[in-house]
Amino acid sequence: MEMEGATVRQNPFHIIDNIYYVGTKFVGSHLFTSESGHILIDAGMPSDGPHILSNIEKLGFDCNDIKYLVITHGHIDHLGSADYIAKQVNATVCIGEEDVSAAEHRALMRFDHFGNKTNEDVSAEINKNKQTFGLAPLPIKVDQRLQEGDEIQLGPISLKVYHTPGHTEGTCSISFRAKDKGKEYQGMISGGIGVNVFSEEILNMNIGGANIKDYISSIKRLRSIKVDLWLEGHPFFNQALDKMERLEKATDKPK
Repeated sequence: MEMEGATVRQNPFHIIDNIYYVGTKFVGSHLFTSESGHILIDAGMPSDGPHILSNIEKLGFDCNDIKYLVITHGHIDHLGSADYIAKQVNATVCIGEEDVSAAEHRALMRFDHFGNKTNEDVSAEINKNKQTFGLAPLPIKVDQRLQEGDEIQLGPISLKVYHTPGHTEGTCSISFRAKDKGKEYQGMISGGIGVNVFSEEILNMNIGGANIKDYISSIKRLRSIKVDLWLEGHPFFNQALDKMERLEKATDKPK
């Protein structure tokens, strides 16, 4: 999908239990709700902030009840509106330890084809090349550095962090439990499975530390975990929007 797809708005919808989709047609953003407050996963592109908050309000939730903003990895399409959203709702911002510099300083380093740092800062190049990378995100202060095994607890919401590097150095996947009709399901939000980071163009201006060895290890690890509900940072990876459209059109909808 082309980058301009990020501007295509998507109406919010309920997924299961206390989990809702509030992102765009290009970038996923998921809301976990509770009476104790809400947790928002990923902040979309730099222009997506108002749309995400509007979607949350359309669902009947108060944006000021968002207590945590969790960013799965430090790419522009996931942390782009983090500064905007965090300031609007005063949320605690969380991101993987290794991606903190990308979030706080836009200290984006060039990597070679093997995933090794070359100690060359490419922030200025990315900011100049807005036609390719879109608007540059504003730096955002990170309140909590996520590491393997961390848990984010908010009332009945319990999210477990898996460090799954490869797409970026600090990519984190999020494990959770969901209930539906008396049954409990194991869920996972993949932190970043796109192989686009290994294309020649992006490797030449790597924006997070793609590493093929780590990527393969993380994919193997995720595949070994039994998951009933798989959510993605981009809805086209799991056909989330297509599935919702088919469900809305179905004549024999599940009761």
